[in-house]
Amino acid sequence: MQSTFYVPEEIEEQTNGKLRENPSLESHTIFAEEALGERHPLVGPQRVKLHDSIWHGLLVHTREYTRIYLIWAFEMLWLLFLSMVMTTEMWGSCPFELGLAPACVYCYSLPFVLWSFVLTIVWFLNLYLFVLLVSRGFSITVAKFGRCVKDNKDRGIPKNALLTFWYMNIILVCVEIAGIAILALSSQCNSVGSAYEGRSRSPMMFWSVVCSVVCVPILYGLGRFKDVNHQLSEYF
Repeated sequence: MQSTFYVPEEIEEQTNGKLRENPSLESHTIFAEEALGERHPLVGPQRVKLHDSIWHGLLVHTREYTRIYLIWAFEMLWLLFLSMVMTTEMWGSCPFELGLAPACVYCYSLPFVLWSFVLTIVWFLNLYLFVLLVSRGFSITVAKFGRCVKDNKDRGIPKNALLTFWYMNIILVCVEIAGIAILALSSQCNSVGSAYEGRSRSPMMFWSVVCSVVCVPILYGLGRFKDVNHQLSEYF
């Protein structure tokens, strides 16, 4: 049995003889866009911007190991300490008396300062890039360290950023090896018969370089590898 639906607009007296509008592809397209499309966003542009911000990404991707913020903070404090040590050494012990080259009072002060400066720049850039990558969902583990580029590329992280981080790690390792070599070469300071006889090493610069050489692998392991940070959270 056929059903009939009453449409008031189809009465000629109310529509001046004009019945329902003629169907067309354009009218159907407009109706579909209004029904399925979101003409007015449910959230404002400020909220969308906050959702896509770096801080939001960090909070989302580090909610399981929040202690990593303490490691990052300690890294920044150590970099600030190195900057202060370098400034103090150059200001008090390496005056510019002979042209552009500083005349350092202590033995090997200039190599120590130059190495600390390079380490500060490379370490800061490594940390800054790592924080940006983590906000995009980047993670790295000891077991899959060799596959970090491939695994994180599948998560939508740009390959250029991953390769840049990989190369910066190589540079950081080279700086670490250079620091060990400088410490070994500085052992000839104040030795009898050498060119540095009678000149000792700066205690402040020497111990800051020693601590930096020791802290770099420790802080890198705790502040970069996800599984290492998880194990640290279990013990503390």
